[in-house]
Amino acid sequence: MSVERALAKCESCDAVFSFEAQRRRNAHARERVACPASITVEGGALVAPGDAGYRVAASRGPLRVTRRWFSGLGIFFLVFSTIWNTILVLWYAASIASGAPWIMLAFPLLHVAVGLTLTYWSIAMLVNRTVVRVDDRTLAVEHGPLWWPGERTIDVARITQLLVRSRRAGRNGMHYALAAEVDGTVIDLLSRVPTKAEALYLEQTIEDHLSIIDDPSRNTNR
Repeated sequence: MSVERALAKCESCDAVFSFEAQRRRNAHARERVACPASITVEGGALVAPGDAGYRVAASRGPLRVTRRWFSGLGIFFLVFSTIWNTILVLWYAASIASGAPWIMLAFPLLHVAVGLTLTYWSIAMLVNRTVVRVDDRTLAVEHGPLWWPGERTIDVARITQLLVRSRRAGRNGMHYALAAEVDGTVIDLLSRVPTKAEALYLEQTIEDHLSIIDDPSRNTNR
């Protein structure tokens, strides 16, 4: 036996085999035991979260995971976009009052689009939540109250595994994504999870709810 190389030999048939997968599984299980302090677990109905962390409704019914988007960056860009849009409104008012040609009115349209988009994004960062609902039939990912891309509803019978994938954020940063393997295709459910502990706990919680046997070797870096 070689523990360092994760190799063992059968005494009956002299066959050499690897137990690396089991070692990884055990290490992964130890890593996933405790719920991170940043996640609030509640029994019964889910109440509105009071912070920007994850909240898990642990009950006998459907599982519900909620993440509030609130960010101080949203406040900054909402103020910035308000100033940006005010300048554009004043510019258009002056141009129209002076009888400016149509080309002068069309020129800032790109700036108008940027201002409106930034305003929408800023408000979403302040008021939106992501909710993952899991019952016996479907897993649904919803964003609201403002519309945002990435919503999906998946038949749980098509889900073979939950995965945690790490991604680089800038030069030294790192964030994580909770994903599901659906019919052989990996689909992100929650992106930009701040810590690995949070991502692993959410993976474990959903897998337990769906009675999916965890395969830690499927977790990947990207």
